Amino acid sequence: MEQSFSVKNFRSIYDIDLKNRGDLEREYFEDAYRERLRIRATRRLKYRFLYKYRKGL
Repeated sequence: MEQSFSVKNFRSIYDIDLKNRGDLEREYFEDAYRERLRIRATRRLKYRFLYKYRKGL
């Protein structure tokens, strides 16, 4: 049986791997993993500043 590899198939494999705390992204897509960590850190910093300097303080 031939199995096609599509974006939809990859996305489901990737989502299952993330749910199971796998390291598919870390192993095969190191640059994308680093960028995702940077984006996550930037978002945390943004929300930290928004909370700290919200109006009404």
